[in-house]
Amino acid sequence: TMYSLDINFLNDREGQATATAAKPAQVSVPMGEQVPLMAGLAVAIALPALTAGAWFYFQNRVTSLEAQQQELQTQITSLQAKKKEADTFNAEAEQIKAEIQGLVGVFNQIKPSSAILQDISDRVPIGVQLNSLNETGGKVNLSGTARSYNDVNDFLLVLQKSPFLKPTETQLKSAQLTAYSTPIELAGANKPETSQATPGGEEPKSDVTITAPQVVSYTIETSLSDTPAAELLPALESKGAGGLVTRIRALKEKGVI
Repeated sequence: TMYSLDINFLNDREGQATATAAKPAQVSVPMGEQVPLMAGLAVAIALPALTAGAWFYFQNRVTSLEAQQQELQTQITSLQAKKKEADTFNAEAEQIKAEIQGLVGVFNQIKPSSAILQDISDRVPIGVQLNSLNETGGKVNLSGTARSYNDVNDFLLVLQKSPFLKPTETQLKSAQLTAYSTPIELAGANKPETSQATPGGEEPKSDVTITAPQVVSYTIETSLSDTPAAELLPALESKGAGGLVTRIRALKEKGVI
């Protein structure tokens, strides 16, 4: 009888084991672990949507920036063209200005020869005679005669004060005593009022004899001044160069000089 019971017991356990194996296993997840899982699932669902939205946003932004860049490039090109045009105008203006200044510079260095001659002539003192005046390349040579060395020295000093000449380059080159070469004629010396012809038709001879004193023959060398004509207006005007003075004053009023 015990043997029979053991067999039945084993059979019962095998039946239970088979029933247990056939029934599916059920896994229970605690509530605390379900929240992160749901959050991760939500992120996994939302991430593609956010990525797509960000892609469209940045794509539109890039397109907008490219359009702005193109517009700015167009403006830059236009400004560069205008700048080039302005540079051309400025270059032409500078060239014209330089040409005007060059002409004004030349014009400002012009000093009428008549004014210079008049100034020198006005400075010749009594006792001095000016026989010749030659000007070559800014160098002026004067020569003549004087009664004495002191008269020549006086002439030299007044020439050094001329605004048209360089004082440091106004120098006496030579001075020496020489015979007075100008013929001397005395009215009536050879033709008396009551003269009578001698036999044979000859004029009577005069007994008057004149001996001319010696004079100082001098040579003075000087140079024309570099002072601009605009700074010599009073001197130019006083020496008869009124036309030049008027033109220079007109240029001054326009701001050219």
